[in-house]
Formats: sequence, C-alpha cells, structure tokens
Amino acid sequence: MKEVVWLMNEHPEHLPLMSAYLPSRTQHLIFIIAYIVLWALSYFVHTVIRYSELIGASSIVIGFLVGLILLVAHWILTAQVYQLLVVGEGKTPGSYVLLKSDTNYKIVTENKLFSIPKTKIVMMAKDAYLDHKRDGNIKDIDIKEYYKKASADQSKKGELWKQLRDSTFVDRASNSQMDNVAYRFTVIMLSLAVITAKMDTPLFYALLPWFIMATIFSIGTQSVFVFNPLITGVVGEYLIKQKLLIIGLSFGVMAISTILRR
Repeated sequence: MKEVVWLMNEHPEHLPLMSAYLPSRTQHLIFIIAYIVLWALSYFVHTVIRYSELIGASSIVIGFLVGLILLVAHWILTAQVYQLLVVGEGKTPGSYVLLKSDTNYKIVTENKLFSIPKTKIVMMAKDAYLDHKRDGNIKDIDIKEYYKKASADQSKKGELWKQLRDSTFVDRASNSQMDNVAYRFTVIMLSLAVITAKMDTPLFYALLPWFIMATIFSIGTQSVFVFNPLITGVVGEYLIKQKLLIIGLSFGVMAISTILRR
C-alpha cells in the first residue's frame, strides 16, 4: 500500500480540516495532569463544605474515572498517525493509499513539473515526491511551518486569519456537534440542580459546587476562537474546547451518580 503526500499552492483557498493536525503528546499530558490536580482540589473543597457526607466516595471515584478514561480515549483517537484513503474516479474501482496525518501536507514554493490551482490539492506517491524533491523539481515547506513563518510578518496577520476563517480548515460539523452536546449537557445540569433544590435541599447544597463546575466547563466549550493566525494556536484552542467538555462531563457524571444513589 503506497503512502502519499498532498501538495498545495502557496496561497491555497482551502486547507485540511483541523482533525488532520495532530495534538502533541505534551498537550495531552498537560491536560491529564491538570485534570488530576483539578479533581484533587475539588475533593478538598468537597470535604469542607456543608452536607459533604451525603456524597459517597464511590460517586466521586466514578466521576473521576469516567473523565480520565475519556481523556485517554481522546488521546488514542486523535493520535492516529495514518489515514486510509480510497483513490478512484467515477465508477472506476478505487485503490487504497496511506496519508500520514499532520506531516504529509506540503505547501509548494517552487515547482517545475505542473501548476497547482488555489482550489486544488495534488496527491502524489511519496516515493515519486521524494525523487522529484531530490532532483530539485519541487521545493516545499510543511504547512505548519509555512504559516508559522508567514505569521511573523505583523502586517499579514489579519490576512492569514481571513484565509483560515474562509477555508474548510475549521471542521464546522464536528465543532457544531460538540457545541450542541455541551449546550444540552449544561441544560441537563441546570435542570437537575433546580429539581434537587426542590426535592432534597441538603443534597442540593452538597452537590452545588459540582453543578457549578460541570456548568462552567461546559460553557467554556461554547467559547469562540480568539484572534490567532497560527495554525498550531487554532488547533490548540480546538483541543482545549474538547478537553473542557470532557472535564465538565466528569463532574456531571459524579453529580448524576450521587442523585441516582439517593
């Protein structure tokens, strides 16, 4: 099975989706460590609040483990180095090729072989690509490095962001689904808080910090991207939104587990 690379014009109108850019191992580790510290602090707060004895240790363990499992699963799912593609046209049977995520998207700066339209991406077998590059027919730069270098020019920052915003770079379908889940989860948490307050006031006071944290982290997922011309920065913000949702879910699961046990 051949490995391929994608070659793009120096000023492409379309970019790969954010899901094609892999978060670093360091980013995942930072979030897991922060998650453990956050839960440790939350447990400390839990021990000093009123009616804390109404919350069982098993509910806290369930909430913590659910979030930790989701964070690890998210790490595994976003660490898929290769994508399997089917190449074919019309009714012609397709053949399978491998695309290495994150590193095999190239911006062509010099090209003696063919022209690449702004709206097109050229797929080339990696062995042929390496041959052409060795012969000097193609000169390119990794897409992340290209935008990192270009964004050093302060006068082009707005132009770069417009290019990101107007392209297919933002995976709007996935982002919209994540926002919908966060919105519905926030509504569920607020509804549970109101119902608990009316039916069991002591339990409501015990769970109030957990309701608040679940809501805050879910709302954080709804935040919009800040002005950031760097691809790595935008990908980082997208990653933060996903992690915030997982953290909010973990606190919510803990609260729901406690209510069900009552």
